Amino acid sequence: MSYRFMSEPALRKTLRGRAAIHAFFSILVSSAARGFPRVACVCRGSAVMAVALYTTPGKPSVAQIACLARILPLLSPRFLLSAAAWVARSRAYTRALAAFNPGCHLIFIASAVDGKGYGSAALELVEKSCTEEGGLWVTLEVHKENPALLFYAKRGYRSAAATVYAGSMYVLMSKKLRAKG
Repeated sequence: MSYRFMSEPALRKTLRGRAAIHAFFSILVSSAARGFPRVACVCRGSAVMAVALYTTPGKPSVAQIACLARILPLLSPRFLLSAAAWVARSRAYTRALAAFNPGCHLIFIASAVDGKGYGSAALELVEKSCTEEGGLWVTLEVHKENPALLFYAKRGYRSAAATVYAGSMYVLMSKKLRAKG
């Protein structure tokens, strides 16, 4: 199993070690089977080449609340305290995010092979699904030093806000989708 996500600063600080990271992704996968988060897969034959996890437009559902309840015990107490402080001081960021409703929020894209278009194809699936469900925007956060920042910019995503989260700078990016019709 690849540990690519171990290099994500917020994930390392948020979860309680490698076992918690595996449990986190297991929860996401099992929750996706219940409809939250959504999963877009790009396959080549029977092999999955890229996966995108994302939320859909609308109010929180029972599945979302259940997923969150399963994830909370994996979070470090120090993270929970810093998250509470971050929420209290990030009203401007919250307002910036609220401006992109209705919309989908991309949690992450993971590609088995870089540079072959699989990540782009997964992103296109997310955008198409979001549009079909009435979303007008796709938003995401990316670490300021992550090469994915350029990946998203090349695909029409623009910086909307910045925030410090878990001690690192993240950029909120958004893309306006074409209305279905």
